[in-house]
Amino acid sequence: MPKWRNWQTRYVQGVVSKALVRVQISPSAQTQPNRLRFLLSEKQPRGPLRRWYNSCNGLKQMKSILEKIKQIKWADRRVFLVIAIVILVFLMMDFNNRMVRSLKLEKQEQQLISRVAALEQTKQQLLADIAYANSDRAVEEWAREEAKLINEGDIPIVVRPQTGAAAAATPAPPAETEALSHLEIWKQLFWGD
Repeated sequence: MPKWRNWQTRYVQGVVSKALVRVQISPSAQTQPNRLRFLLSEKQPRGPLRRWYNSCNGLKQMKSILEKIKQIKWADRRVFLVIAIVILVFLMMDFNNRMVRSLKLEKQEQQLISRVAALEQTKQQLLADIAYANSDRAVEEWAREEAKLINEGDIPIVVRPQTGAAAAATPAPPAETEALSHLEIWKQLFWGD
């Protein structure tokens, strides 16, 4: 087994992990709060630094993605650009279809709301008619007008048509007019004969 000179060499060669690395700070150095110790450990920080840590990792990933994109040749980039544009066109078409469908559904909703309101009004009218038909006043009105019935103590009066009345005069037929020729019509218009 080889002998290692120090921990730095072992760290570079991958023998020692980040968690085992310890840094010795001289006592004369200014001490600051050890907020960045999580960079040496493999654990994620807790508390308010978690969001900053995650955004830093996201930036590292974005940088690696950008580097991969830069390695792609221009011809390949054009292909990706065309594919992206085609995908965007399809997304816009889908969005347009959804908007048209949404507008149709809103129009149908308004029509159904107005129809429901009309049906509610008809229902109220029918309920009022049923209430009136079940009342004593409606029964009495039907008995007097339709069934020709009378109450006790009423005197019935029956109107009979006159038997010897003269028939109504028929209107006299209109006088026949002579059919005029076109020449006679023009003469009447100009000279008034």
